Amino acid sequence: MIYLMAPPPLSVRSVQEDPFKTLFDFSLKEAKKGDVASMYSVGRSYYSGVAVPRDYAKALSWFQKAAAKGHVEAQYHTGLIYNLGQGVPENDVIAKEWFEKAAAKGNSDAQAQLSSVLRFSKTVAHDIPRAVALQEKAAASGNPEHLFSLANAYRFGLSFPNDVPKAVVLFEKLANLSVKPGEDKKYIQWAWGTLGSIFLRGESGTPRDLVKAVDYLSRAAKVQDGQAQYLLASLYSTGLGVEKDEKTAANWMFLAATNKWRDAQSDWGAWLVNGKAGYKDPKEAVVWFKKAAEQRSPVAAYNLGILYESGIGTEKNLEEAKSWYKKAADEGHAKAKEALKRLGG
Repeated sequence: MIYLMAPPPLSVRSVQEDPFKTLFDFSLKEAKKGDVASMYSVGRSYYSGVAVPRDYAKALSWFQKAAAKGHVEAQYHTGLIYNLGQGVPENDVIAKEWFEKAAAKGNSDAQAQLSSVLRFSKTVAHDIPRAVALQEKAAASGNPEHLFSLANAYRFGLSFPNDVPKAVVLFEKLANLSVKPGEDKKYIQWAWGTLGSIFLRGESGTPRDLVKAVDYLSRAAKVQDGQAQYLLASLYSTGLGVEKDEKTAANWMFLAATNKWRDAQSDWGAWLVNGKAGYKDPKEAVVWFKKAAEQRSPVAAYNLGILYESGIGTEKNLEEAKSWYKKAADEGHAKAKEALKRLGG
């Protein structure tokens, strides 16, 4: 009879072994030998708190070592630490020096941050024309964040020429940008909601376009944009730009309210009191008004005052009514001020 020898035990990685710590240890070893990429990697670990406790001082030390050897990302992060004052006193003069080095090599993040320094810094001389050019360069990289920032700068005139039509062109470019599966789409989704709002209102030189407004708001609403859901609810409720449909309006209003959009919470409460679209529940309305009032909605606070004064959806309580009227009055609500006078509050 022949017996086979048992094979040696297979090597199995311990479930307690941290691959990030293993990578950090290897990078630290190589960084001490002078490897520039490893210096940056070690700095990133300390900066983000991955594999080791977050330590901005150690991160800066390693970033500076790599930056001095010409590592572009390290130059950018060195500038960022000084710009934000992370573990060191805020210093835009030093930040600008490092952003300049990285920006000159085409780093879009550095170009964007340098633009910000040249627009808003309290210690560096402002240079708006150069800041505009730098932000344009950063956006030209195709980075959605920089494109969104540039569009907003033109839209609101944030130390930029105020140019809403130009902002719309940029937002539309961003709104239709293709991204790879798994990539962050939040700036694209924000562009949808922004464009929907702009076209709905016909903002500052942009012609009102309800077809485009509904299109972009629908895109944004489907990815849980509370404001877009609220605006869509208003459109379906009034039949503006779409066929009037109170059930659809109610569905979007409820979704916007659950997504913590303050005005939607307040309006949904009013719809529950009035029975709009067949949904009537004054007791539940009190809950939604309180959610909106917690976000300092004067309308919701005023409506709560009415419910407590009238005993609708809750027991009648004049002291509670006065309390809510006062909250609304403190936010400048004229009718709430009249109600307080009427109740002697």
